[in-house]
Amino acid sequence: MKWVQPENLYSPWTIDPTRKGYLLFLVLLFLSHLFLASAVPPTEDELYYLAWAQWPSLSYFDHPPMVAWWIRATTFVFGNSILAIRLPALLTHFIIFYELGLLSPQKKVLFLLLLTPLSLFGALLMTPDIPFLFFWFFYFKWTLKCDETLATWSGDPVSRVYQPQPLSLWDWGKGGIWLGLGLLSKYTMALAPFCSLLVFFTKYRFRSWMRGFLLHSVLAGLFFLPVVLFNVRNDWAPFWFQWNHQKLPVQSSFVFTFLGNQILILGALPFLLIPWILLSFRTLSRVPTFRVSTIFFLVPMAFFL
Repeated sequence: MKWVQPENLYSPWTIDPTRKGYLLFLVLLFLSHLFLASAVPPTEDELYYLAWAQWPSLSYFDHPPMVAWWIRATTFVFGNSILAIRLPALLTHFIIFYELGLLSPQKKVLFLLLLTPLSLFGALLMTPDIPFLFFWFFYFKWTLKCDETLATWSGDPVSRVYQPQPLSLWDWGKGGIWLGLGLLSKYTMALAPFCSLLVFFTKYRFRSWMRGFLLHSVLAGLFFLPVVLFNVRNDWAPFWFQWNHQKLPVQSSFVFTFLGNQILILGALPFLLIPWILLSFRTLSRVPTFRVSTIFFLVPMAFFL
C-alpha cells in the first residue's frame, strides 16, 4: 500500500484557514485599491506616461514602451479615466501576490508584505516598474520550474542517459518570451538572465541547458528589437542617457537617504536578511525553490547596493 501525505489530497487553498484568510484579504485589498485609484489624483509621472500612450512608439527616451502600451490598451477600452490608467497596476499587484500565495505554504510574511507602503499605496501608481515586476516575476517562476525539472533529471541516471535535453524547445521559448517582454518594460530586466544563468551554471551540466539557454536569449533579443530600432533611429540617445545616469557620482548623504527611503517603503527586513542568506546559502541551495529565490534576490540587491 502506498502512503500519501494528507496535504496532497486537497487544494492548497482549502486546508489552512490562514490561506483562505490571505485570499480574502487580497480580494478586499484589490477592491479598496479600485476605490483609491479612482479617488487619488494622478501623479506627474502618470500623466507623463499617459502622454506617451497618446503617441504609440517603438520605444521612448526614458524607458522602453511597455508602460505606454499597457496604458494605451486600458484607456482605449475604458477611456482616459484615472482608474483606466491605473488598472494594469492594480491587476499586476493582485496577480503577483496571488501567485506568491500559491508558491508560499506560509502566509505570514505575505500578510506583512501586503501591509507595506509599497503594497498599500505604491500599487496604485502606474509606472514602468509595473510591467517590469510582472514579467520579472513570471520569468522567476519559469526559472524555478526549469530548475525543478533539471534537479529531477540530474538525480535520475537513466534520464541523464536517454534524455540529454530535459527541457523542450517550448520550455525554453516560454522563458525567452517572459524575458523579452520584461526587456520591453525596463532595462533592469537585463539582470534576470544573469540570475537564471547563475542558477543553471552552478549546478547542472552544460549540455543539459546551454543550447536551450542560448535559444531563449535569442528569442528575448527578437522581442527587444523595437527598442534597438528606436535607439538606432535616435543615435542611441536612450541607451547613452541610461549609461551616463548610472555613472553619475554619488554622495554619501544620498546613499543614506536612498537606503532610508527603501527601508521606509519596503521595511528593513530585505536588508537584514542579506547576511543570514549569505551564511545559510549552502543549506538553502539544497531546496530548488530556496536556491532560485535567493539568487534572484541577491543578484539585483548586490547590483543596486
